[in-house]
Amino acid sequence: MSDAGRPFALIVDDEPDERFSFAENLKASLEVEVVHPDDVNSKHLALADLVLVDYRLDHWPARDSTDHIALRPLNGVALIGILRAHAELDRVHSSPAFSLLSAHLGDLSPDFPPEYRPHILAESLNFEWVFHKGNIEETVPQIAILAKTMKNLPRSWKHEDFRGNFSQLEELLGLKGDMPGSKLAYEDIEESHPPVHELSESSHGLSIVRWLLHRILPYPTFIYDYHYLAARLRVEPASLKHLLTSDANLRKALEKIEYSGVLADFLGSRWWRSGVEAWIWEVTNGQPHRPESIHQALEGLGVQSLQYVAGDREIVCIAGTDYQPFPELFRFDEAVRIQPDHWPPYADQAWTSIEAAQSNPGLRALVIHDDAERLS
Repeated sequence: MSDAGRPFALIVDDEPDERFSFAENLKASLEVEVVHPDDVNSKHLALADLVLVDYRLDHWPARDSTDHIALRPLNGVALIGILRAHAELDRVHSSPAFSLLSAHLGDLSPDFPPEYRPHILAESLNFEWVFHKGNIEETVPQIAILAKTMKNLPRSWKHEDFRGNFSQLEELLGLKGDMPGSKLAYEDIEESHPPVHELSESSHGLSIVRWLLHRILPYPTFIYDYHYLAARLRVEPASLKHLLTSDANLRKALEKIEYSGVLADFLGSRWWRSGVEAWIWEVTNGQPHRPESIHQALEGLGVQSLQYVAGDREIVCIAGTDYQPFPELFRFDEAVRIQPDHWPPYADQAWTSIEAAQSNPGLRALVIHDDAERLS
């Protein structure tokens, strides 16, 4: 079972032999065990950092042979509820993270479109995350990151001392006092309502993980993904994404403001919003809103081959109801403000393009009242 030094992931599947190859992909980073629901025991739950449960549990004769419906969890959603209750009862420290691992996430609810939003789906079901079985390239690293995060959570949380809580949170987020813009970063974190008061003592930090997974990482909050970083630098997002993996000068320039806390890289690289602003102010000699100054500064740092955009193209627009951005940036006169469900009030304003809102009824319904007339 678990090695004391490595995170331990438990996979619960009604066809455990079928999950062998998937588990093998995880073993470079984790201790992994695949078990049938009949074989889960209290030791598994006591040692696991992450429990992954299949959604469809069709091959479970012991369950199907009983007439007592309370003893017949029909799917992984129901089984996770039972396992979580036992884990929370028996463990001294934090409960493991629980996630679905399924190739049939579309079965979960007719309210979620095929382009499901995993963070919203997970939050609505009281899970930490949902993983798609079929996308091994993306899923395996994410599972490893989540398990490692759970393994390294603090064993205690000083509930009575706000300053102690916030210091512990800063450490989890990797926020250092010498980072450019760190003072504003503290304020941004506070405005994002971290659960350091009521929840953290009882959950031993699990609530922080859920807050990051459900409310912070998927949105432009106090940390930005490459789309929003590109908008601030006035460069094409695809060009920036490519150079972030191939240009050592660019990586070095942004290294100090890159998010390196728990769950870093779970949804791709992120950069501190306040750090981006402070860094731009520094490299442009106090001219942070002149695109020409930003581009000259990047060239001065030795960054090559970035594709710049016109200075008035600075809006990241959502392409559909999956909240994924368009690959290009837009002008203000090409975009309208929207108010998507679940979009946090402390996140940057959400936008979509006028053309997308005109052609997509789901997006059109999200356009705020003051911008609706611009769709005519």
